[in-house]
Amino acid sequence: MPHCQVCGPTDLREFHLRFRPRTLRRGPMILKAEEAFLSTGGRSLLLECLVIEGYLRQAFFAVITREEEGAMVRLHPRTSPEKTEGVKRCLAWIALSLRASAPGTSLGRTNLQDQLGIEIPDGEILP
Repeated sequence: MPHCQVCGPTDLREFHLRFRPRTLRRGPMILKAEEAFLSTGGRSLLLECLVIEGYLRQAFFAVITREEEGAMVRLHPRTSPEKTEGVKRCLAWIALSLRASAPGTSLGRTNLQDQLGIEIPDGEILP
């Protein structure tokens, strides 16, 4: 299951308050983060995502959950998109956006090393 940990102090309530729908285009690949839903306890955040890769269109939820060391970005367990390059890039984009919104954080455990090298202009960061 694709995932990426953001280590350090992260504030999901603040990330949710600053969230605005965004689209990231990379050639024929389109990644969208359309909606954000914060849990009542503020310990998890759902992001409604859409990835378009050629003819393949996949809608799914990414989830960010608070942990002792920081936060984990992964696919919601009840969604099961095909784990394509676009889906993995979308999760990496979310992790990089969370890290950019929380100074002093770093990336930890992940199986998205190849996707984390993408350059994302400031205007395309999620919050």
